[in-house]
Amino acid sequence: MSLDWSDGRLLVTLRDAESRQQLASLLDLSARLTAINRVTSGVAHEIKNPLNAIAIHLEVLRSRLTSDDDETQNEVDIISREISRLDRVVKGFLSFTRPVEVSLDSLDLVPLVYEVAELVAPHAGGPGVDIIVSHNTPQALAMIDRDLFKQAVMNVTLNGIEAMPSGGTLLLRLIATPLAVTVEISDQGGGISDELRSRIFQLYFTTKPGGSGIGLATTFQAVQLMGGSISLTSEPGLGSTFRLSFHSASLPGAPGASMEKVPSFEA
Repeated sequence: MSLDWSDGRLLVTLRDAESRQQLASLLDLSARLTAINRVTSGVAHEIKNPLNAIAIHLEVLRSRLTSDDDETQNEVDIISREISRLDRVVKGFLSFTRPVEVSLDSLDLVPLVYEVAELVAPHAGGPGVDIIVSHNTPQALAMIDRDLFKQAVMNVTLNGIEAMPSGGTLLLRLIATPLAVTVEISDQGGGISDELRSRIFQLYFTTKPGGSGIGLATTFQAVQLMGGSISLTSEPGLGSTFRLSFHSASLPGAPGASMEKVPSFEA
């Protein structure tokens, strides 16, 4: 990458083929998600109305069953569970496609990352995951929406904890540069194969039993709404690292970076 400040304007030139390919992939994914949202948000609304009617009439049918008709009762229970599952899917999709009001402010990401670490610490205690936060500067100002940022980082962090059922270390690292502030979230889980990596941000795609497939798609959407970018590097058997980057809000001539050891959070 080269920087050219001629004519008082900044020109960034990328010569790394892998970076260009990654950017093209993200743009393609963004376009596909936008197209899917337009078409299917209306479909989801159309599904929800008859789904509610089915659930109501099923309860009426259940009330008419005799107490000794166990076989039919069991079949009704199965139908009821599947209706509830489908209802959760539709609600999740409608939540994902609902317009989001974004309020960008210049905020310090250092305390926000600590807040996320404290919020997820109880989830890390069971499997014995240590959460460590580090940053290369005492202050990292970026243009973000506070709630969207916390939700995005929390989604990835919880995924990292779930990827280490036998314990390990989850590292949240803040890297501030004059152009961007990046949050790296690294786990020591099983990693993600190349085949799955290209689909990891797709809505409803999940590798976890019982997973909704909404979390990372929501994270991708939130980062984009804030004008940021998200990338993933992973190696099967060695873990994964997600990088969430946001536009820096630091003024030119701000204090230089410093290293600070941060104690780990142990639930």
